[in-house]
Amino acid sequence: MSSTENQPRGLLSATRESNAGIHRLSNGYEVYLPSHEELYAELTLRNRGLISHAEQEVLRRATILVAGCGAVGGATVEPLLRAGAEHFILAEPGTYEYNNANRQNMRIQDIGKNKAAAFAEKMPDINPYAQFEVHTDGITEANVADLVSRADLIIDGVDVTEPPALQAKFALHREAKRLKKPVVGGYDIAGAQWTPIYDYRKPNQKLLDGKITEKDLPGLTPMGFLSKVISPLKIPIEMIPEIERQIIGQSASMPQLGYTALQFGVLVVRLAFDILLDRPVKKNAIIDVNAEVRSTKDRISLAGKRLAMLYVVNNRMKGLKRDGRLGVYSPLDDETFSDLKPYMQEQNWQPGDVIVRQGDAGDAFYVIVDGSVSVERSDGSNGGQVLAQLSKGDYFGEMALLSDEPRNATVKATTACRTLTMTRDAFDQFLEGSRAAAKQITKTAEDRQPT
Repeated sequence: MSSTENQPRGLLSATRESNAGIHRLSNGYEVYLPSHEELYAELTLRNRGLISHAEQEVLRRATILVAGCGAVGGATVEPLLRAGAEHFILAEPGTYEYNNANRQNMRIQDIGKNKAAAFAEKMPDINPYAQFEVHTDGITEANVADLVSRADLIIDGVDVTEPPALQAKFALHREAKRLKKPVVGGYDIAGAQWTPIYDYRKPNQKLLDGKITEKDLPGLTPMGFLSKVISPLKIPIEMIPEIERQIIGQSASMPQLGYTALQFGVLVVRLAFDILLDRPVKKNAIIDVNAEVRSTKDRISLAGKRLAMLYVVNNRMKGLKRDGRLGVYSPLDDETFSDLKPYMQEQNWQPGDVIVRQGDAGDAFYVIVDGSVSVERSDGSNGGQVLAQLSKGDYFGEMALLSDEPRNATVKATTACRTLTMTRDAFDQFLEGSRAAAKQITKTAEDRQPT
């Protein structure tokens, strides 16, 4: 239900008086409920020694606005409640569907229910004294100023897959900056959870870090928004092929993993204490689960493949930008490319030239700048089978950076073409000698990141 004038503000879900007694759970069972203070003391008992009483009280008194209660925003409600938060404003227009189950805090009986309302129904089973104000219309121009004004901390989990949601997200940040309220954002990307912190209490904090402005909003697409707000250098290697499929129209929805969104809840609980207590925090934090469990050898070797893939996607997006089909675009960091340029050679090829020969040792990868090539493989009994035709923006030979195996195919120029080439030795020097790129690429592979 949405708030109305005849309903008490800030207390729209059922809550209990501070008296012990019988309490009915959401599943119909009745339990004995201790008093408010008794229950809270038990709920936070194991926090003691790590979280002081004063810190606990700051979280307990704070009003937390969770804008968007899907995968990202929804991952914060229960951890915050279990940590001792008791005052929530939940704003979410969406309802649960079966395909939400892999990553969202939902039950089968929640199908078809508004996500915010479902939280207000089931969270009192943990702390019946907690207060949940529910807005099933989500963040709107009509309510955003009021909701933001009453929040001490804002969790931005607003969806970015639809243009109207982008408008809501911008309005949320606009009001947060105007009213000087801190915002914690969340973006789940493959196995990486990227969490930017916008502390609008600071006068020098730009709206969305200055990456999106009012003039960008008309016609802003989800891909345009993401390409501006999230640098390609923050994208994990697993997501890059999917991003390319999105760009060229081969995929219509972004894959999302449950364990990634859960990391946002972990980060937000820690950040809530620090931000509410006005302790300094990083401008962004990231947990990349996939990178954390890889061996050091794999993390370093994947940096080469990731570099090639990013280069291709970057060029693809530049082409779409020139054609007017991408909208807002954020290229790879200029400093990184200025460092990369000395390590890549431009080569020209004529039709019929063999660029890579099957069986030869591999020591370089190639990105096609202009023209086209054919990829052929021979089994010894014929002249060669054409496996693929590659053109501008495609790349090949990246496995040469990852292993010592011989080339498994021959690549020939089918037209006059131009390539950018990086040898394995140059790539090793690139990682060792480039301050900006080594910091961004190796840090990406090593400790994540954002990237």
